[in-house]
Amino acid sequence: MKSPEFVALWSDHRVKPCEADAYELRHPLVGMLTVTQQNLTPARSPDQWVIAITTAAGSSSATTLELLAQSIHMSDDSTENRSSGREASRLPVTAE
Repeated sequence: MKSPEFVALWSDHRVKPCEADAYELRHPLVGMLTVTQQNLTPARSPDQWVIAITTAAGSSSATTLELLAQSIHMSDDSTENRSSGREASRLPVTAE
């Protein structure tokens, strides 16, 4: 697949491999997040990567990511409780 935009960016050297980078992404449930992605290569397994994506401590993105994690856990609890015949209690989730 050839993308004229990719070719232009590559020739301009704006696209390059990196060990860490911060960027914004839009999650369909929680909206915009600013994250830092770090690509780690184990010394004994250079053909494998560990990719860590984090947010800055105390940032609005960290709060948003915590809310997303809570909603996933609540969804998991609800699924487990439905299969066992119990109702899950849900706490209201609010965002600033």
